[in-house]
Amino acid sequence: MGSPFFGMDIAVSGLFASQIQLNTTSHNIANSETEGYTKQSVTLEAAEALRTRSKIGMVGTGVLAEDIAQTRNSYYDIKYRRSNGIAGEYEAKSYYLTEIENYLNELDESGFTTLHDNFYEALSDLSNDPMDLDKRQAVSQEAETLMDYFNTLYGNLQTVQTDLNSEVKVQVDEINSIAKEIAELNVQISLYELNGGTANDLRDQRNKILDDLSGICHVETQELTINEDGLNKGTKIFRVTINGEVLVDNNIVNELKCEIRPSKENQNDVDGLYDVVWAKTGEKLHLEGVEVSGRLKALIDVRDGNNDENLQGRVTANVGDTLLTITGTNINGVSKMNMPEQGRIVIGGAEYYYDGFTAKEDYNGQFFYDFNLTTPVRYAVTDKIASVGDCVDCKGVPYFQSMINEFMRTFTSEFNEIHRGGDDLNGNAGLDFFVYTDAVTENQVPEIPAIDEKQSFTVFKTINASYYKMTGHNIKVNEKILDDPSLIAAADKDSIEDGGENKENIVKLIALKNDVNMFKQGTPSSYLQTIVSEIGVVNNNASSLSENQSNIVTSIEKMRLSTSGVDVDEEGMDLIKYQRAYELSSKVFNIMNEIYRKLINETGV
Repeated sequence: MGSPFFGMDIAVSGLFASQIQLNTTSHNIANSETEGYTKQSVTLEAAEALRTRSKIGMVGTGVLAEDIAQTRNSYYDIKYRRSNGIAGEYEAKSYYLTEIENYLNELDESGFTTLHDNFYEALSDLSNDPMDLDKRQAVSQEAETLMDYFNTLYGNLQTVQTDLNSEVKVQVDEINSIAKEIAELNVQISLYELNGGTANDLRDQRNKILDDLSGICHVETQELTINEDGLNKGTKIFRVTINGEVLVDNNIVNELKCEIRPSKENQNDVDGLYDVVWAKTGEKLHLEGVEVSGRLKALIDVRDGNNDENLQGRVTANVGDTLLTITGTNINGVSKMNMPEQGRIVIGGAEYYYDGFTAKEDYNGQFFYDFNLTTPVRYAVTDKIASVGDCVDCKGVPYFQSMINEFMRTFTSEFNEIHRGGDDLNGNAGLDFFVYTDAVTENQVPEIPAIDEKQSFTVFKTINASYYKMTGHNIKVNEKILDDPSLIAAADKDSIEDGGENKENIVKLIALKNDVNMFKQGTPSSYLQTIVSEIGVVNNNASSLSENQSNIVTSIEKMRLSTSGVDVDEEGMDLIKYQRAYELSSKVFNIMNEIYRKLINETGV
């Protein structure tokens, strides 16, 4: 048998166990409203029994509080973080797409429609009296107001892109901050748990910030035991991966950083856009794949989204070539061109940069492009797919910028062609009515080659004037016409009547307003209405997915809380139960104490 006071030892073990249970219950109640707290419970085990070497066999020795464990189900953590990442992605997309939609909605009644009508109303007034200089001045002023509107609209889209870029930096800094906090917690948890027990509250802190991180990027975790026996037995390491790449390896942090791109990905990108790369290797953070989600992905998608409509085609090249020809392309018109003048070409896993290009059109209307590479081709390729910049499957800022550019280039080229075909008030040939400002010289380009000029080959270089260079950002009314409205070509060539100018050319210009053949969508207004409708559909889709995913996250969180959350009513019942157990253990102790008192004091032992 054990000690003569064996019964008291058993009672004391019950007191200790009940005390730990009461303390743990008290801790649960105190943290019932603490965000991220996980309910804790005491794991009790019977103490090791004693062999009696008699018929009664083994005798129990009481109870041990083996562990204070969390009632947490990792399955719900995985589901929550995956769903939270998707919710974070669509919430961010919806927010910024709403901004874009608000700007593009101005294309409707309050913006383009009114200004467009005013411009054509001024043209109509001029057609009634083509000699009137005041009416000519009104036409040029209404045209300038319309172009200013597009300049402002385009500037607003660039502001959205700039805001998105700034938010990318904020999110990357947040990822690094969270990663450092996780690494510090990993060290604290490891040190605590080396001495036995579980660092429950520290683990709660870590799980809470992992939940926060999951809203920014796709998160996966792994906890491994590296010492099964021997020194530091049970030592564990905790690893966090984002988008499939290691961010935290126990106490080691692989930080991310933002690097300014060496070149633009799309023609109208603002300067200073960031690539997110790993600080140690310089490799880009992968944001592709079905599993990838989170706010960071959404920000980059909307910032860079070209709907996979960047220039793509096929190339064949030899090692050492510095001229790369892309054929079989998806862009076969100047109005649709969206590649930057200097940029990046991706061929498989290889990247090359170019400092200029030449576009050519064959007899079948198929375009092919010669790019001047800054470095020679490193690997021979045969009929490989090539793209200028990355394909980003999202209708973001670059996509809608390209749609506006296509409108401006198509509409103004048609207008300019008719205007050049007429005579001004002085009997001279008409000028280009709409022009653009050169980014380098900041001067207007007074004459632009016709966009639909059909020759055996249509060739232009990026250093030359072209409608390719015209965008919603730089389009202007010819300053010569603004200064001298007599230069408006209202008359047909060789059709001056009675010494005064006729209105035949103005009539042709007015007819463009309702020209259903200008765009495949129909009239100019119909084309712009398509843009408004498209951003509406895209944003509604993102908003619906954001709301649905938010509901899913809420549902999963409720299921998770049903396991790990603190129910104060349940804790109240446990409190009474453990109090009763403590009282009974105390009673046992008192009874045993009375027995031993009588045994010692009254029997003379």
